[in-house]
Amino acid sequence: MFATGCGAGHATSGASPTGVTATPTRSTPGEPSPPAPGDTPGTPLAASPHSTDSREAIAEAQRKEGEERARSAPSGDPVGAGNTHIPRPEEYGYGPGAAKALHGRVIAYRPRMENGRVVVPVTIENQGTRRTTYKVTVSVKRERTDRSVTARVEAGNVFPRTTWPTQVDVTDIGASHLEDVTVTVSATVEELR
Repeated sequence: MFATGCGAGHATSGASPTGVTATPTRSTPGEPSPPAPGDTPGTPLAASPHSTDSREAIAEAQRKEGEERARSAPSGDPVGAGNTHIPRPEEYGYGPGAAKALHGRVIAYRPRMENGRVVVPVTIENQGTRRTTYKVTVSVKRERTDRSVTARVEAGNVFPRTTWPTQVDVTDIGASHLEDVTVTVSATVEELR
């Protein structure tokens, strides 16, 4: 509560909008009010939040906090770069490739159900020395009905000597008898400068 005006000296305690708690005091007419804490003659004013002393105090508190955090941390080796192995296409667990393009750099695998959708996993391996964009077209055709679905995916900015796993959605082919389909893949490549 912030009290001003007549009778302010009899206001009840409460926090002001500035966050300072008011302490009620009573004084007799003609008698000076008791000084507020830190308001005695000769006492320097509190440091401004922008003063050098205040910044140094904040920096010191942050340093102490960092030291305390370090003391409280579990023991062991520091966390750093661990396994930086880049998986090869066969390490993604998709099984043998159903179709390949660009001399085996782009591989389409057998269709599978994933979250209620029929998808064809695809891996794109950049074996070159420059970042590359791959545009891949996957077609899935049913043997008995000649029904086919074609889906496209673009993998932009694939870094050299990395594998980009992705997938295309071919749910329109139908979810039954996925073993009776033929998968074909084609791809174009564009090196980035």
